[in-house]
Amino acid sequence: MTRSPHLQRITSGRGRPRLDSTAWVACALQILRARWIAVSAVGALALAPSWWLDLHPPEGDWGPALALGIPWVAALLGESALLGSAAQALDGRPSRPLKMIGHAIWRLPVMAAAIVLRTAAVAGIITLGALASDQAGDYGSLILVTSLLIAIGVSSAFSQATAVAFSERCGPIHALAVSAELTRDLRMTVLKAKLKLAALLILLGFAIGEISSPELRLLGERALEVLWFVAGALLTAVSYLVLRARAHRQRVESAAREIADAIA
Repeated sequence: MTRSPHLQRITSGRGRPRLDSTAWVACALQILRARWIAVSAVGALALAPSWWLDLHPPEGDWGPALALGIPWVAALLGESALLGSAAQALDGRPSRPLKMIGHAIWRLPVMAAAIVLRTAAVAGIITLGALASDQAGDYGSLILVTSLLIAIGVSSAFSQATAVAFSERCGPIHALAVSAELTRDLRMTVLKAKLKLAALLILLGFAIGEISSPELRLLGERALEVLWFVAGALLTAVSYLVLRARAHRQRVESAAREIADAIA
């Protein structure tokens, strides 16, 4: 198999996955650079409903629900399509964003349910911690901090659930369980990769904020939103590929081929 140049960032000389957060970020950015037209178009389409509703907020009793629901669904479909496009890139195949969007629509209920369950778990832990801290007296702050750390760990453990639900024929509970298994012993690596990418984009945001022209600054802010969305989705895809290859004791090329075949 001819190795995709993107895979060289996240593989050792024997094709084993590199468990290095910096390498994961570099691979995601390399895919973005190589296929920037396709992935940027998907990102802009995913964010367009949010931009439109900011300027034209819906009215009526269902207005708030539509203002939240429509952008959320669009973002979920866009993120999933980018996951698929990244898998295609990692296997050396051409990008097919429209086909990936179609696959995302088919898997939307499962992915949405997985996200809702993940959010409910994190919110439940934080809520219980806040309630317990109110009754703990001098130990309230310690309990609250502990609950926040646990919530971050749970969120990191379930961070691959969307990718699992998109790539595999499974239900939301199974997607969460697989995500927890894939990220075992590597949850801090997943978190560090996200923090490193966020730091790069925040620095870029500061630079855009220094632009004197309001029109150019607005354009730069919109471009940064697309970049943030796209880079985050690609990083999730790269992380999922590496973690899957590690868990299944595969070469990274084999994992990329299996994912690409599953969503083809």
